Amino acid sequence: MEDVSSPAPGSGSDLTGVTTSNAANDVWAVGYYDPTGTAQGQTLTLNWNGTKWVTAASPNASSGFSVLDSVATTPGAPIVQAVSDSGACGDSGDSGATNPLALQNG
Repeated sequence: MEDVSSPAPGSGSDLTGVTTSNAANDVWAVGYYDPTGTAQGQTLTLNWNGTKWVTAASPNASSGFSVLDSVATTPGAPIVQAVSDSGACGDSGDSGATNPLALQNG
């Protein structure tokens, strides 16, 4: 096993879920990052293309934090799903008010 660098946008980031797919050149990892100057996590989605990790676009909730915890692929199809929650986040951290967040590529 070797150490491979991955994109780390913003002022901090964390990967919380990873899955393989039907090919060694298609691995997915999800988590969150804090945009520079804020503490409101935004979704982070990475794809291993067989050579390096590449950031893939993933939507966020309309306001507050958006964190992806888990990711899965559909066997035999190029479909990726990720789930977690989103919600309000104030200066003192998570307010406890969250909503489900489920994503699927098209």
